[in-house]
Amino acid sequence: MGAFVTLKPSDTGAGRLTHISMGGLRFEYVAGQTSSGEATELDIFTTNSDFRFYKVPCQTVWHRRTYESPLTSTTKRQCGVQFGELSPNQISELKYFIENHTTT
Repeated sequence: MGAFVTLKPSDTGAGRLTHISMGGLRFEYVAGQTSSGEATELDIFTTNSDFRFYKVPCQTVWHRRTYESPLTSTTKRQCGVQFGELSPNQISELKYFIENHTTT
């Protein structure tokens, strides 16, 4: 099972979640078009659709290139995101996700 992240508004598409904590997350994605603006929220979802966490307030902290193919124009990037102010329900959902969908 995998978990994915989509930033909004953004043109990064969905990226694979690689790390998450109560403070934020990191994900990697294949670079496409440039972002249409600074992300203000994100969605987290799993490939088997048993978890969906939408409209999470956030702020992008960093982006970095991790791989660039010498044969194609493919570039992989990572993005670090800090969560904004979460509601009590969102905090509960985030704790549930970390406890049930991550490994240590």
